[in-house]
Amino acid sequence: MSVSYQTRENIAGSGDHIHRTYYASEAIGIGDAVIYDFTKTQEQKCEFVVKTPLAGKVFVGIAITSASANEIVQVQQAGYCNVAKIYGNFTAGDTLCVSDNAVGVLEVITSNHGRDHSRTAFAMETITGDGNTTHSGVEIYLFPSTIY
Repeated sequence: MSVSYQTRENIAGSGDHIHRTYYASEAIGIGDAVIYDFTKTQEQKCEFVVKTPLAGKVFVGIAITSASANEIVQVQQAGYCNVAKIYGNFTAGDTLCVSDNAVGVLEVITSNHGRDHSRTAFAMETITGDGNTTHSGVEIYLFPSTIY
């Protein structure tokens, strides 16, 4: 049943992109931050993804396609990404982690997050305004991870 495969793209001027294909365990939208679905059994835990829960600890990547439950979803795991969902205000260069405030999004990492939040990306643009808003289509750079 495995569909998880990796592709690398080097697009002129945009750096290295790493994408992997998974099954969605639930409806997932473009820009959602996702993690492995630990409710699955055995190797399916690494084949299915769900939106990140609040303070999720195992970040897999950003969905670059949408999918319903049990459909294939393409997930970007490294490189420039311009579809991310970010909670709150941020400045270009801010380091991002899985959000404590909204499901399926990232937010700026602060001293309040502690050691249990891994650094996943940094913002490549500045957005200010209502600090309690989730912004879609945000430009970020995903840090390469050891999970692939």
